[in-house]
Amino acid sequence: IPSALTQVIANYSLHIKTLEFVNFNIPKVKLSVPFSITLGVVGGILPLSWIYMKLPTWASGNGPVLSGTPTSFGTFPFTVIVKDSNNNTISQHF
Repeated sequence: IPSALTQVIANYSLHIKTLEFVNFNIPKVKLSVPFSITLGVVGGILPLSWIYMKLPTWASGNGPVLSGTPTSFGTFPFTVIVKDSNNNTISQHF
């Protein structure tokens, strides 16, 4: 029985998408009512680092989760910065 040798070569490309915010709608929150919002980012190289700047004292960020219990009325601008393991960075001001 004759034997045949077959060689298959396949070329693949790996595309890593840059960081991008998704589902970043921050709803209005109510005085004295606890809230928890999960923010979304796609792309980049894991793990991601999350930095929250200028949050009011009653709010905190832990990874993609922003939570707290408002203790005063007002508008409280803040910034979210996300960095991947290759130091690619994006930021969003709210």
